[in-house]
Amino acid sequence: ADALVDERVDYWMPVDIYIGGIEHAVLHLLYARFFQKLMRDLGLVQDDEPFKRLLTQGMVCKETYFRDIGAGKPQYFSPEDVTVELDSKGRAIKATYDGDGKAVQIGPVEKMSKSKNNGVDPQILIDKYGADTVRLYTMFAAPPDQSLEWSDTAVEGASRFIKGLWRLVYRHTEAGPFDSVTPDALDDDAKAVRRVVHQTIEKVTDDIARRYKFNTAIAAV
Repeated sequence: ADALVDERVDYWMPVDIYIGGIEHAVLHLLYARFFQKLMRDLGLVQDDEPFKRLLTQGMVCKETYFRDIGAGKPQYFSPEDVTVELDSKGRAIKATYDGDGKAVQIGPVEKMSKSKNNGVDPQILIDKYGADTVRLYTMFAAPPDQSLEWSDTAVEGASRFIKGLWRLVYRHTEAGPFDSVTPDALDDDAKAVRRVVHQTIEKVTDDIARRYKFNTAIAAV
């Protein structure tokens, strides 16, 4: 009631990291930086910048499917309503619209948008594979600052990885509790495994906390 900000601003600002898409971040950053510098000049805040770090996330892309309805106006079809035939390398070579069974043209891979009707509802894959699989695929498919080409078939690979990891952990816990590890008491094979485990922990920690490279963290695991 008495001021624009109080002493809590020194705790909350500057923000640790700003994450935003390249199409929206420009003006948002401009507004935020303008008000930060205005408040700095008024003596309300101490910092010159509102954010310590910026991560501009990449776009999620998907093939487009359409028919030419004349006058240069394509009619786009949702990937969820299209049956696609793939070649041996997993590339789309033929597509038909489920509504009438007739062929549709396969357009270029573009960012998901309402205008191109090429968005994919992750809920369908969540219902089939589980949320953890979809999260894992999303993080593994590309670095967060690069474009991600969405592939339903590639999600199956993430599902197999999680199942394999789960079986490994299950067998480990089924063996029962064990005493604390004394490195000197380990044989050479056990020491080699322990060394790789700690190297992986170090890499995953650095990839996630500092580099924001979730794909390489998963690859290390």
